Amino acid sequence: MCMQRQAASLRPFGNTPILPTSIFADFFIVVTFSLSVAFRNEVKMTSYPTIILVPGAFHVGSALDLLSSELNAAGYDTKIFGLVTVDQSKLAIKDDVVALTEEVFLPLIEQQGKDIVLYLHSYAGFPGSAAIKGLSKTERLATQTGLINVVDPKNIFYADVAEPLASKAAHQVRPQSLLSFDSASGQTYYGDPAYENRRTYLHTSKDQTMPPVYQDAFVTASGTEWKVQKLDAGHSPFLSQPKQLAAIIVAQVKAFIATY
Repeated sequence: MCMQRQAASLRPFGNTPILPTSIFADFFIVVTFSLSVAFRNEVKMTSYPTIILVPGAFHVGSALDLLSSELNAAGYDTKIFGLVTVDQSKLAIKDDVVALTEEVFLPLIEQQGKDIVLYLHSYAGFPGSAAIKGLSKTERLATQTGLINVVDPKNIFYADVAEPLASKAAHQVRPQSLLSFDSASGQTYYGDPAYENRRTYLHTSKDQTMPPVYQDAFVTASGTEWKVQKLDAGHSPFLSQPKQLAAIIVAQVKAFIATY
C-alpha cells in the first residue's frame, strides 16, 4: 500500500452537504490476484496481467482514461470500472463491493483465467479491499482441493539451512489441510498450574515464517509465564542448528526434572 495524504476541496452541490476532508485522503492500493504462496505476498506470473482501474468517490470511469492509455502504451491490457454508488443516492458501499466482485473480478478470474492487478483510487480502496476476499490463487486452489501449499518453502522455512539440505527439505514439504488453519483447536492447557516452571518458548530471531515481533506477541498474549530461550536461527533450527537445539532441549529437560 502506498498512501499520500493531501488536502481536499469539497464544495456543496445543491443540497449535498460538505463532507469532512479527512475521509478522502488521496491514496492508491495495488493488489494482485496472482498470489502464489500461502503466507507472503509473492507474485508469480507467466504473462502480463490485466490492470483494473477503479476511480474514487465523485468520479466516473473516464477520469482514468489518461492513466489507462499510458498503461496500454506500456503493453498492458486495462479495464476501467466506475463505482456504482456515484450519482446514486440509494446505493451503499456494499453495492460497490458486489459490483466489483460479480461484474469485474469473477468474470476475469474464473471465466477468462486472467491474472489481474487492481488499482484503487481513494474511496475505491474500501470496497475494493473487501471485494478481493477469497480471490487469491492460493485461496481459490484451497477451496477446490481443501489443501494449501507454500510456493517458496526454502526461503520461508529453511532460509538459514545450508545446501543441499535446504533444497532437500523444501522438496519434502507437502500441502496442508486448509481446515486445520480455519478451525478451533479447543481448550489449550499449557497454562495449567501443573506445568509451572515446566514451560519453555524457543525464540528464533531469524524466523521468516513467524517473525520475532509475532513471537513476542504470542508469549505476551498467552497470559502465561514462559522460560524464553533465544536461538539465532530461522524457523527450522532442527535442521540449521540441531546441535544447539538439542543442547537447549537437554538443559530444559534437566531443569524440569529438578522441579519434581
